[in-house]
Amino acid sequence: MLRREPRTLLRWMLAVLTAVAILVQGAWSVLHGASLWNFVSFFTIESNLVAIVALVVPGAPLLRGAATLYITITGIVYVLLLSGLEASLQTTIPWVNIVVHYVTPVALLLDWVLEPAALALPLVQVVMRWLVYPIAYLAYSLVRGALVGWYPYPFLDPGHGGYLTVARISLVIAATTAAIAFALAAYARRRHAYS
Repeated sequence: MLRREPRTLLRWMLAVLTAVAILVQGAWSVLHGASLWNFVSFFTIESNLVAIVALVVPGAPLLRGAATLYITITGIVYVLLLSGLEASLQTTIPWVNIVVHYVTPVALLLDWVLEPAALALPLVQVVMRWLVYPIAYLAYSLVRGALVGWYPYPFLDPGHGGYLTVARISLVIAATTAAIAFALAAYARRRHAYS
């Protein structure tokens, strides 16, 4: 019990830090003329919001795993494809950018490695449930982008290389997401099998 209390406190502290970062950047962006709807349409913001909920809601293993997956993808995609585009990503406040793209992703992944959740469902079912949101997010972003003329990320904008380029990059990200989902779920299953 004593070992769990410090970890719970750290989770709450991370949740508060992440929430403050999102609120500060959101307020800054809106005050400087950005659309609030666009701001909350970034996968970065949404995955950090899911992370906040997962950090403070005990006993939700599927949610915790999903949050770990989504925030890990946020960190990877930012580092590989989006670093340096803070203005268009609406993460212009440096400490906020660090929190939402580095601190929270690394912390949640480390938390999962140290104490993975016990997943009762079969591995494939877990992964399929975790993948519903990223697929829905992609569909939402493409449909909304076509309607309003704004895409959250350059690689989703068909104006930067056409729909074939969007499809190729989306497939690579989807395959990476699926692979990481299987790795997270399999790791948790293996750890609990030997505990």
